[in-house]
Amino acid sequence: MKFEVELKGLALAALCLLAVEVIAVSVPIEDLLSEYRFTRRFPWYAYWRLSIAALLTWIVAASVIPYRYPFARWLVWLSALLFAVFHYYLLLVEATSSVQVRILPLVYEVKSAGGVVYKLDLPQLVLIASALQHFFTLRTAPQAASSTRQTP
Repeated sequence: MKFEVELKGLALAALCLLAVEVIAVSVPIEDLLSEYRFTRRFPWYAYWRLSIAALLTWIVAASVIPYRYPFARWLVWLSALLFAVFHYYLLLVEATSSVQVRILPLVYEVKSAGGVVYKLDLPQLVLIASALQHFFTLRTAPQAASSTRQTP
């Protein structure tokens, strides 16, 4: 029974995330987030849009939906993983151009002709925050009453 509930939560979370990503590909998010117009011809542009959609989904899932539901747990993890995948693919595409990218713990280094810039690596923080939320939620979840052990 528990396996079926988890599987349904996974399927529902995957469908919701798929719908969000399809909408993100078709709706110009950047026009809503920025006052400046820019062309959409950059090679990393599609991955940026998908990673922003996954990040916004993660923020909503991690802060609004109660974590006790399997759907919420799966949505948090899937959106965090998709955010990381799209972000790192964006960096890979960017690294094939005229810049060098090096990933470090919690930051990444972008080296170009103008110098070196260190940027906060948000996917690492999102994955760490997801793991901490998962750990502390499971740790503080009430246990079922049994004849040998009292519920805290």
